[in-house]
Amino acid sequence: MVHLKFKNKDEIVLNSPSELEFYLSSGTIKGITAFSLAKETLKHGGYLLIDEIENHFNKEIVSTLIRLFMDSDFNTNGSVLIYTTHYPELLDEYERNDSIYITENINGITATNLSHLLKRNDIKKK
Repeated sequence: MVHLKFKNKDEIVLNSPSELEFYLSSGTIKGITAFSLAKETLKHGGYLLIDEIENHFNKEIVSTLIRLFMDSDFNTNGSVLIYTTHYPELLDEYERNDSIYITENINGITATNLSHLLKRNDIKKK
């Protein structure tokens, strides 16, 4: 059972979480789902996979979710967030680019580590 309460309205009792789609936006439902799964993944460790993380979210919500996995105070179990996106500006969240892969479908699907595509200027020369 799901209990749903809006400000200044009577509580609504739903028999199934699938009934939320009649009351909440797809973005709100995706947010509840994504952050609930993130909470469990961060609590127990493991991997969370999200395809097209930006769908139904604004950039700040996506950035917040990504930062939770990057923050060692929250991510004490080494949990990993794996996601696909069409928003290149999300790359600004990362200080390093060696865990980012660019996929392309040109005569077959390839995945190339971003650090192999970009020239780094943060490496000290001997």
